[in-house]
Amino acid sequence: MATIGRRAAVAKIPHVPVIEAPSDGGLVGLHLFYLVGFRNRIRVFINWTWRYFDWPSGPRLIVADAETAR
Repeated sequence: MATIGRRAAVAKIPHVPVIEAPSDGGLVGLHLFYLVGFRNRIRVFINWTWRYFDWPSGPRLIVADAETAR
């Protein structure tokens, strides 16, 4: 399984290629399955759901000052 971008993933299941939404949901489910603790799963699921509908308005870049980069 691999994420290609927003709302796009690819999964390779023996004899069945799965692309797009079903594999994206499977990838999310797999990540949630491997988290430890029910509370963590719920918190991450709510956070991902919120982020899915509230897409950030711009890129999140970390830019250092020229003086501090030396």
